[in-house]
Amino acid sequence: MTTDIDSITGVRQTVAVVLPVRLPSPPPWAEGPIPFELDSRRTDAATRQTYYTPAAARALYGTRERPCRWHRFTDITHRSLHLHGMEILRTVKTQDRSAHRADRTRVGVVQEQLQHR
Repeated sequence: MTTDIDSITGVRQTVAVVLPVRLPSPPPWAEGPIPFELDSRRTDAATRQTYYTPAAARALYGTRERPCRWHRFTDITHRSLHLHGMEILRTVKTQDRSAHRADRTRVGVVQEQLQHR
């Protein structure tokens, strides 16, 4: 049995799409991961870095001197999909792990929230 998803009320899902991209320079977006707020709690780069060891946090969130994430809020709707924001994470190429060169491969992360009425 299949259910027509358009007939479901109040369902929310978050979808992350990971795409490889190459950028000539960092994007003109806000630095850091997309901040989330729930009631009085806020998760931003500083909060998230406490979840990991210092080395893992640097790889995931960068440093002030060497940022590796940028985000941009947006408001785009296509049918039942609603795009709230996008995030880019710069990663080091496998063969360049120790070099930290400027021509790293970047991976774009798109977060969408699926909302049905």
